[in-house]
Amino acid sequence: MNKNLLLIITIILLIPISVFSKDIELNSQKYLIYDKTDDTILINKDNSQKTSIASLTKIASAIVILENNRDLNKTITITKEMLDTVHPEAHKLGLKEGDVLTINDLLYATLLDSSADAVNALAIYTSGSIENFVKLMNDKARKLKLKTTKFENPIGLDDENNYSSLDDVLKLMKYCLKNKKFKKIFEADTYVTTNKIEINDTVKTIGEKLKIDTSRITGNKTGYTGETGFAIAFSFISHEHIFYTILTNADTKNFNHVLDAINIINYIDKEYKNVELTNNNKLYKSIDIEGRKEKYDIYLKNYTTKLLPNDYKKYLKVEDNLPKTININDKIGMNLGSIKYYYKDKLIYQENIKLESNINNNLYNFIKKNIFILIIIVVIIGYSLYIARLFKK
Repeated sequence: MNKNLLLIITIILLIPISVFSKDIELNSQKYLIYDKTDDTILINKDNSQKTSIASLTKIASAIVILENNRDLNKTITITKEMLDTVHPEAHKLGLKEGDVLTINDLLYATLLDSSADAVNALAIYTSGSIENFVKLMNDKARKLKLKTTKFENPIGLDDENNYSSLDDVLKLMKYCLKNKKFKKIFEADTYVTTNKIEINDTVKTIGEKLKIDTSRITGNKTGYTGETGFAIAFSFISHEHIFYTILTNADTKNFNHVLDAINIINYIDKEYKNVELTNNNKLYKSIDIEGRKEKYDIYLKNYTTKLLPNDYKKYLKVEDNLPKTININDKIGMNLGSIKYYYKDKLIYQENIKLESNINNNLYNFIKKNIFILIIIVVIIGYSLYIARLFKK
């Protein structure tokens, strides 16, 4: 085989493509749209590549701070060391030496306003130094099995040793959003510190500047560096599904990361819908019983839906390996087979089917199957006999 052709095929196979994806035009060069409700990646591009993630780093910083400080109402006095470790070009809350704030105050500043002086103050307070804190961050990354992640600073400054991938950021988001306090801060719009500093969510501020509605973004962390461009990790709800989405490498003109976020929400609203796969009240199939006129009815146990593109019917397949007939001596609990649902040849749902009743007991099965009709018949007969007795009198 031609070496160039082999190389092209290898590259194509290495490109991760979601089976649920549809064409979407975004300014961001890397993106990952994850449906938490269905535990499915809907759309993705270059999500496994190592990349600079800018201030999305502070997601890891915040969870390490939360897990190493029980009392968030404890106060921190800002020191010269805390301020001297902040890069001069990093975004700051404007802290001054001697300022006194709570851990909670500085956490809101870290996540809502992406304040570098706030996160550095917390890092030094938590572990004594930036170096020790970064060690805690990397320990957490290893515990979460973030295989394409390494931290060099708690801020997210460009550094060849500070990187991650969108896949790893998703794992980190899923972990962090299980923490109630982290989730509360991540989803906040505004906060006033104990010393009366008002902190506003970056996305909300951008929305006001651009005069666009950002209310569908239920939580977020933004980022920016020269290498990363604009980045954002955010959550939203569409079709009653919760989504986590990560975007990086957006052009720095006109806040394209936020515009991409709004476009994604609108796109999912328009191009996807909830599709009923299984309904436990509907007959799936009837199977012949050897030597009997009646059939054995198969009902699935679960009511199941899946979020799929509007044109799903072209790609959805249902297969089963259920037998054509069953024997009267087959026992309850016997495995009959399984029913599988495929979308674009990927398995999206499977249910194993077992024999639910003893088919040899015809009377029992007949009564069980027709119980409501039998009750009505008994009531009618009883009422008829009662009327007949009245006429005889």
